[in-house]
Amino acid sequence: METVGGSKPENDFGHLLQTDFEAVESAWRCLSEVFAEHADVRLEVEINNLGGESTLTEYNKALTSLMLPRMADFSEASQKRLEAGHSLRILDSKSMSDQEIVNELALPHIDEFIDGDWRDTFSDLQDLLTMHGIPHRRNPNLVRGLDYYNGTCFEIKLETNVDGVLGQSQNTLLAGGRYDYLAAILSGDKKRARLPAVGWAAGVDRLCLILEDLEQASTQTRLRVPKTGLAILTIVNKQDSSEEARVVRKAAYLLRQYLQVDDV
Repeated sequence: METVGGSKPENDFGHLLQTDFEAVESAWRCLSEVFAEHADVRLEVEINNLGGESTLTEYNKALTSLMLPRMADFSEASQKRLEAGHSLRILDSKSMSDQEIVNELALPHIDEFIDGDWRDTFSDLQDLLTMHGIPHRRNPNLVRGLDYYNGTCFEIKLETNVDGVLGQSQNTLLAGGRYDYLAAILSGDKKRARLPAVGWAAGVDRLCLILEDLEQASTQTRLRVPKTGLAILTIVNKQDSSEEARVVRKAAYLLRQYLQVDDV
């Protein structure tokens, strides 16, 4: 899922809030449909706020200055990131020794570097998720594995007590975030206007493996595949667009029946 375009990020944080919520909510609903028949599965959204370009630059500098004295203690992968100036990515390293060092260093919180607009937008997003019953928690070390993310980033993780299902290190099912600066990075022109963009992708192979494990654990489990469809939606009231989009996704199968085709 991807949403690209709209108002400039610097000028319309209302647009960012709306599209951020659409991204997280659509991802959550998709996985909720996949696991709807599995009562022993719990999904949770981990979410973080990376702020704007200035936040990322200043926070990365602060982290680098604190991590460099301990460079030899980090894993080889994290040492390379530190040498390349990508210290932010070390925060969500999967190495246990790296995480121990991060905890020992008592690094500053990214919120100390985020300005009011980005902070307020993220706070409003969390309020919307709570309002719509989407379980979530803030993970300040979640930065995603790519350097072009800014603003909201998120992952959806699975928790289950069923034996034989993928382990804790493989429980991330879906991940995404905002990347308003990607177009400028790819063009090589950092002065290029920012292009608002947010999206997510799911690990289909991992989902299939988990579903197979769950079905093997319970012969009564029935796979429920999300209904697919296509709709053209005319938005009259911008504030209502999120609710309308949810209704369209949930009832997309009606369109398929109306068109009398198997795949839309």
